[in-house]
Amino acid sequence: MTVERGYAYAGAIINNRSDENVIGGGLCQVSTTIFNAVAAQGYEIVERHAHGYYIDRYPIGYDAAVFEPGVDFKWRNDTANPVFIWSWSDWTSLTIDVWGIPTGRTVAVSAATQKNFVQPAADQPADPAFPKGVSVAGRDVFKTRTVYENGKVLHQDFFASHYAPVWGGPLVAPDPPKP
Repeated sequence: MTVERGYAYAGAIINNRSDENVIGGGLCQVSTTIFNAVAAQGYEIVERHAHGYYIDRYPIGYDAAVFEPGVDFKWRNDTANPVFIWSWSDWTSLTIDVWGIPTGRTVAVSAATQKNFVQPAADQPADPAFPKGVSVAGRDVFKTRTVYENGKVLHQDFFASHYAPVWGGPLVAPDPPKP
C-alpha cells in the first residue's frame, strides 16, 4: 500500500494499539461491511481475521480486519451465478449490498459466546484513540454461522475472535481551584 497507489493515511490497529496515521488505515470499514453482507447471503467465507481489540461499532465477533502483509478477508461466490456488489457511502456511513439470483439459502447466526474477559493491566500503555478513563475488556468471542440451502445444511462456519484489552489511560481530575 502506497500513497502513489491511491491509499490515504487514516486510523489502524497496529500491535493491538491505535495508530491514527497509517497508509491504508480505515480499510477494515470496507472489509467488515463486505463480510457482513456476504455472510448474510450465505456465501463461503474463505479467510477472516478479527481486529486486535473490540470496536463497538461492529457486531461483536463479526468484524473482518485487513492489513498488509497477511491479514486478509476472502470470500467466494460458491453459486453457479454471478453476483453484483453495490456500495455507497457518505462521510459517516458505508453501505454494501450483494445482489444475485435467489439461491434458496437461509442463514442462522448464533449469539456471541464471550469468555476469558481480561481487564487492561495497570501498567498497560494507554491507547491514544481512547478517551481517558475509558477501557474495553479483552475477551474471546465465538459465533457459529450455519448456511442452509433448500432446507439442508450447506456449510457451517465457526468464527473465533480474540480481542486484547485496551484503555485510554487514567482519568485525572483537574487541580481544585485556588482560594
